[in-house]
Parts: sequence; C-alpha cells; structure tokens
Amino acid sequence: MIKFPIQAQKFLGDKITVDKKIEIVPKRGVEAGYTRYLATSKKHPEGFEIRVEGGNAAKPTRRQEVLLTGVKLAQVRNRTPKGKYAYEYVIYADSLKLA
Repeated sequence: MIKFPIQAQKFLGDKITVDKKIEIVPKRGVEAGYTRYLATSKKHPEGFEIRVEGGNAAKPTRRQEVLLTGVKLAQVRNRTPKGKYAYEYVIYADSLKLA
C-alpha cells in the first residue's frame, strides 16, 4: 500500500468532526493494527474514514472536533460480502488529538 502525504486543511477542510463510535482493528499479517474513526467535514459532508495506526489513539466521548498530524492518503482494497474486492480511499494519520 502506498501512502501519499497531503495538505489536510486544503483537502479535508478546517473543522473535522469524528463520531463517538470507534473500532480498534487488531494486527493482521503484515498490516499493523489501527483505530478506525468515521468523520465528516464541511468539504466532505458525506463522510470519510480516518485510520490511526497503533493502539493508543484518542477515544472521543461524544461527537467532537479533532486535530490531525501526519496526514496521508492511501488506496486500500476491501473485500465485499460477495467475495469481490472494492478499492477505497482512506485517510491515515500519525496522531489524532481531541480539540
């Protein structure tokens, strides 16, 4: 998987809001474990996925704004329920801090 550094404020917008619900995905094979967040912003109101590698990511208690550092864009391959593959773009961040 190739990760491209991006300008987070230009691409995602100034205010990024994450949901209270998070999912901690354990390490599988060569892929490191990560924490999955569902987020929205004014530029992308339909929502997008943020992944923070490592198990010590912030845990929001409610829907709240966050600050991202080390933001990268990656194309990941996910398996569909029918057994086929779908390619999706995912935002990876080195750290996520609650604002």
